Amino acid sequence: MNNTASLKREIELTSKLYYKSKNQFKSSIILSRLNEVRKRGKIFLKNNTIKNKELLQCSCINLYISASSNYTLGHFIKFSIVLFGISSRIYTSVQCFSETIDEIDDIFEDL
Repeated sequence: MNNTASLKREIELTSKLYYKSKNQFKSSIILSRLNEVRKRGKIFLKNNTIKNKELLQCSCINLYISASSNYTLGHFIKFSIVLFGISSRIYTSVQCFSETIDEIDDIFEDL
């Protein structure tokens, strides 16, 4: 299975997890981090640039940290373990992508 199909499958899984846990975790930070990974993953699949790659990886790190804080407290352990796996798989599969360089980002990089 290639990286694009694998990443697409993981992003679909985050969408399903977001939909299933929307009512249970309405105001929690973990749901907002999951939503952030979901949105940035969809953006990355449409527009594969270095900036989108870095933003998605940063979002995955934030989701992992949020899940680890829930795990250490003993809250929703199974859900936290699933989020560990998803965030780490998305992070590593995004690393393997070759980016298209956005020329506008290069022009305005030093400003």
